[in-house]
Amino acid sequence: MKKMSLAPMMVLLLSVFSAAEAGQLDSRLADLVAAKKAAGLAKPGARLAQSADQPTARFDGMLDAAGRVLVDIHLDGSEPLAVIVERLKANGAVVTGVDPYFQNGAVSAYVPVEQLEVLAASSGLRLMKMSLRPARNVGVTTSQGTKVLRSDLANASGYNGSGITVGVLSDSYDASPLSFTMTRAATDIASGDLRPPKLVIDIGPDPSNTDEGRAMMQIVQDVAPMADQCFATAFAGESAFAANIRALRTNPACNADIIVDDVFYYDEPFFSDGQVAQAVNDVVTSSTLPGKKVSYFSSAGNQGAAGGGGSIDVPNATFSTTPTGLGNINLASAATCTSAPSSGSTKANVGGGWLNFGSGVYALPVTYNGAGSTFIMQWDDLFYQGKVTTDLNFYMFNSAGNCVFTFATNNITNDYAAEIIGLSGGASGTYRIMVGRTSAGTKQATRVRLVNLDGWGGSALAASNSPTTFGHNAAANANSVAAYRYTVLNPSVMPYKPGLEGFSSPGPSSIYFDAAGNRLAVPETRKKPDMAATDGGDTTFFYPGSDYEGNGRPNFFGTSAAAPHAAGVAALMLQKAGGPGSLTPKQVKSIMQTAAPARVVPFSGGSATKVWSLYDGFGLIDAVEALNKLN
Repeated sequence: MKKMSLAPMMVLLLSVFSAAEAGQLDSRLADLVAAKKAAGLAKPGARLAQSADQPTARFDGMLDAAGRVLVDIHLDGSEPLAVIVERLKANGAVVTGVDPYFQNGAVSAYVPVEQLEVLAASSGLRLMKMSLRPARNVGVTTSQGTKVLRSDLANASGYNGSGITVGVLSDSYDASPLSFTMTRAATDIASGDLRPPKLVIDIGPDPSNTDEGRAMMQIVQDVAPMADQCFATAFAGESAFAANIRALRTNPACNADIIVDDVFYYDEPFFSDGQVAQAVNDVVTSSTLPGKKVSYFSSAGNQGAAGGGGSIDVPNATFSTTPTGLGNINLASAATCTSAPSSGSTKANVGGGWLNFGSGVYALPVTYNGAGSTFIMQWDDLFYQGKVTTDLNFYMFNSAGNCVFTFATNNITNDYAAEIIGLSGGASGTYRIMVGRTSAGTKQATRVRLVNLDGWGGSALAASNSPTTFGHNAAANANSVAAYRYTVLNPSVMPYKPGLEGFSSPGPSSIYFDAAGNRLAVPETRKKPDMAATDGGDTTFFYPGSDYEGNGRPNFFGTSAAAPHAAGVAALMLQKAGGPGSLTPKQVKSIMQTAAPARVVPFSGGSATKVWSLYDGFGLIDAVEALNKLN
């Protein structure tokens, strides 16, 4: 996937500091404005020269064809939402989504870089932040998963999803460059691999689009061949994502019965329900939104430790101002270390102490591949509500004991409890990481977690049970779907023998705040994922870089592929039960979970059982058994 880099420059301007410190322009955007002013850049993206063995910050923002940057805007309630939207448009912004339900309202928009400061300083805004490029949890042919889930047998019995509508959210439907896809939507429709959708809300052309939404729609059709489908992009900012989730339920052109997505944003909260999670809960439970209550399916994530992901989870975090066992680490170098973002950096403030990762380890060895990496570090504070109590920073030390990079956002000013640690370049090898706490705030956070998206390794990240599922797929009313490869034997051998994908993200999810933003006396533990479905089946159009069977047809791996398989089975269930509205979302979930056959829980080595597991929920779903429960 080609990425547009929005890297920080090291020149700081007073006006940028003022905006950032007012809590209205986040540090990444402040860096972007500073770079524009200092270097006269026509478009952001330039870097300062650095030594070859030193990593460089990687910020993956999103630009449109006119060079406008995608931002998410959170309002403070002092101005009507409609006034803010019109002000954005008057200043050359292109609004991609409006969410009136989250706090005082939120907006996603592509904004001209030269207008960022003016708009951020205007009344009514709590925060304008860069929207980091989200991630996917990655006819002529039919997915082999239909045989494993036995939806092909359900189809033969007359259940094909007729009368049911499935809404799909991903990056794009028909906006990928031909250098990536093998077909266009019209080709898939002509070949019978896809029925014409009822509604499409697509994103504009972008070299990183993959049309993964269309691949998901092919899977839904393979499982439920006569179900209607709609598509909406999830790649136009978090407010647009939330708005499009609701639109698939409420827009009369769609009126979905089931919704499925495969996307996450880097700053979706680990420990509370954010903007997108609240939209999921709305479409599943709300009696005031137009349309029917829907069953919502989402990919559990692809960050399982057995597949190279994993997390570092510190559930009872303690900090020390006098850490021990540091070896040759020069703590003083943290104050002068290269940092990102550069605007509003708090790297020199370690007055709140250093994180004890456990057993007195303050400097934790990890490996870095030198080509690029992403950690998401979060802690249990609320996002975008003016309630962040703790400011944490991430430091990376080389073998000589010197700090080579720090991510040190002013989290209290920027109003979110996360550091998005994206690096590229530099020397691969073993580094030691430390987490410093500043003296700012009331420091109420007690849990810290770093989730490895790519590029990091080492024994600290090797535990298969380290929790890595998060965000809206862990919403109380979402169906979080883990992935089983449709077969772990030679794919030409029948019957297939499915096996859990090592990359599938385990749970559970730990929630520290209620819907009103109050800290819970006892954190809620959500049993996520909820269930598992198949991945690895054939599609028509991804170029065959991963042709599992050697049949010339590309395979679609990831929980991104598992989720639409589950959504298709739900469509069969609704059809048999009597059509739209015949089953509540809770009934759909319960039936799918209880119909799953007994299996040996992954990594347990025990006997077959039907209990919940943090790896695969209640196990691999079965379409025939689910339909039998409706007799």
